[in-house]
Amino acid sequence: MQNVNWRLLLLVFVAWAVLIFATRGAGSGTSEKPYRVMPKSYDEEQNLEGLMKALKAKLEYNQPENPVSYLQELLQNASSPKVIIMGAPASGKGTQCEMLVKALGIVHISTGDLLRAEVKKGSKLGKEAQDFMNNGQLVPDKLVISLLENRIQQDDVQASGWLLDGFPRTPEQAEVMKSKGLLPHSVVVLDVPNEVVIERIEGRRIDEKTGISYHLKYRPPPKNIPKNRLVQRADDTRPKIMARLESYEKNLEGLVAAFTMTCPIYRVNGEKLTPSQVFSVVTKYVQTGRWRSLGEVGELAIK
Repeated sequence: MQNVNWRLLLLVFVAWAVLIFATRGAGSGTSEKPYRVMPKSYDEEQNLEGLMKALKAKLEYNQPENPVSYLQELLQNASSPKVIIMGAPASGKGTQCEMLVKALGIVHISTGDLLRAEVKKGSKLGKEAQDFMNNGQLVPDKLVISLLENRIQQDDVQASGWLLDGFPRTPEQAEVMKSKGLLPHSVVVLDVPNEVVIERIEGRRIDEKTGISYHLKYRPPPKNIPKNRLVQRADDTRPKIMARLESYEKNLEGLVAAFTMTCPIYRVNGEKLTPSQVFSVVTKYVQTGRWRSLGEVGELAIK
């Protein structure tokens, strides 16, 4: 019995070593260390305790004939994070996405960028999308998600995982994603009060001459810039902001419900925490979601 326990410990240690190598950007062609925002140990940052419990539970439960091969396959399937970040406009989604990409090497996918790229390439899907756009119509959800599905199947995304922000926007889009098997490990919702969102957006100004963005409160423009050079985007006016917020709030409950049975939903206070603090919380949730994807036994071990 003692020998079996030592063997199990060795297997888990091997899995831990493989994981560390993977999360530090193995195969990415760079030796740069992951982004650091708080003085936390690597174990805490990557939630390795939860991972070890999940792996040990899976081994004990399934008792595979070849534990090493079993662990290799298990980690390969779970090591690429799949994340959706939701939040109102100006909730901080873009900042968190930039930090996650740098820290985890994850691929940030924008459906708008996908549409523009396919149209530019003149692909079959791109031509279909162009027809709708030329007629002033919205591109159908199934077509957008077909583009997303094609992108996710590419080698870089398969190796590094994917990150979506601002999509899906509606419960209907979420259901189509689920029907295609495009399931996240984690859904993170950044909660910011409407009045804060309005203040963040309404105060934005752009220097017409340089294109530099400012904020009247949080990043005031230099005093030597004439006021008539600072313009407000048409979408940054209060009526447009309220319309976007209403659309987001109308769909949020249905979006959360759509993924509740498939993965953990994490809600983060995007107002009172600094971007670095939000990132620390989000990173832990993303990693925990990956280990939960190891299966029911792994999930129970993490709790």
